[in-house]
Amino acid sequence: MSKKYIFITPIENLKLEVSKYKTIKIGNVHFVSYDKIDAYKKRFGISKSITKMPLIKQTDNDFFECAPAFAIIHHNGESKDTQYKYILEVQRAIDILCMAQKGYTKRQSTSIPAISGMPTSKSYKYMFVDKHNPNSLPGWRLASNPDGLIVNERMVEFHKKAYFFKLLKIINKDISTSKEWHNSIINAAIFAGKSWAAKSIYDAFLFNMIALETLLTESGDKFSDVLPLRIKSFIGWMGNWDKYDYKKRIDDIYKKRCKLVHEGNINNISVDDLLFSDDLIFGVFDNIVNHVKIFHEKKDIILFSKKVEAEHLLGIKGRTRPRTLRFFETQYNTKDKIEII
Repeated sequence: MSKKYIFITPIENLKLEVSKYKTIKIGNVHFVSYDKIDAYKKRFGISKSITKMPLIKQTDNDFFECAPAFAIIHHNGESKDTQYKYILEVQRAIDILCMAQKGYTKRQSTSIPAISGMPTSKSYKYMFVDKHNPNSLPGWRLASNPDGLIVNERMVEFHKKAYFFKLLKIINKDISTSKEWHNSIINAAIFAGKSWAAKSIYDAFLFNMIALETLLTESGDKFSDVLPLRIKSFIGWMGNWDKYDYKKRIDDIYKKRCKLVHEGNINNISVDDLLFSDDLIFGVFDNIVNHVKIFHEKKDIILFSKKVEAEHLLGIKGRTRPRTLRFFETQYNTKDKIEII
């Protein structure tokens, strides 16, 4: 008979405060609040209290006291050397979980959940020293939210109207899509989440661009041509598209993406470029996930984009775009932008 295990690892900087979301499933990974580990033991096939098992008390008696949440994965078979595989799987699920902050909060207030022992915040120390009068002015700055990612009533209410919980249903196959499209959505979500947790502007920007390309392009496309058109099919209806010349802005960030990838040029990527790519990825994800019956696979997006463009070229009244498409822009002031590093 095959042995059965559950893999458990502590997760720091994650607080699950809402009773309905004391456990969040992302693929094979279950994130569980510390106070529900034992309450959910039957759900995980355990007959005894996990936190009070004698062997745990003897070998690592603070294991269940070092974090507010835990990641759990079911495992069948031998457990030797599988921990590396599951650590990577948990990390990908954490990346997706970070997506819950896109559109909900601002970048400088980002929270980074992490497997216990890994970095959970961005911070830096600095000092100014007067050359002529050697007095120091030390400083310290926390560039992320020290309270962690908190799934509270406010976040839940936001995402009931946004996309994150529907995204989880797609990932967990409660909403069906084609297999290839399902994988593309997961991969795009991982990169979009990595962007939110990235430690540099250019990493965050590149991850956003990869996520957009994963959702909207396919092999053989001339990306510089199709990416603006496919983004336009989702948000080109809004007044700001022409007012702020979104097509040119998308062309510009794509050129910067190419210079970054092919020339290693990081100097031209600005905070405004990053924030614009944030709005684009949020808008595209929001509209795809909330219209997944229309966009059941990637070819549906490609056909949708062609129809919208044809209507525009022919000057006929558009009938292709659902009236429920929407687009949000997060507002940042000068101080906000300075704090994004």
